[in-house]
Amino acid sequence: ERVDLRLRVRALTAIRSLIVGFVIKDRQGQPLFGDNSYLTYRAAPIAAAPGDVVDFSFQFRMPVLPAGDYALSVAVSDGVQEDHVMHQWVHDAMILVSRASSVATGLIGIPMLGISHSRIENKGGEGAEE
Repeated sequence: ERVDLRLRVRALTAIRSLIVGFVIKDRQGQPLFGDNSYLTYRAAPIAAAPGDVVDFSFQFRMPVLPAGDYALSVAVSDGVQEDHVMHQWVHDAMILVSRASSVATGLIGIPMLGISHSRIENKGGEGAEE
């Protein structure tokens, strides 16, 4: 399904290059997927003064998760992807429960757009009756 994850950040100190991100982890704490705002805003970094409130929205298609509990963790930092200061990391900010039963294999399933086949006609080749 389409997801619009919204995160609201209130700056308590001046931030020159705000990076906000999230990660979804399985019940063993293994990160399954996530993202952050850095690449989208690296050419025009977002600054925030103390007291500023900035809303972030991440839109994506949720992969199909095997039935069970998952944790959403969120983070706020200042800097660039390779060199930043972590201001806040909220482990297990929200618990998600999946009741899906359609995961074929792996840790996550992909929303399949379709499965089709076509038969190649056997013109006297191997396996053809004579």
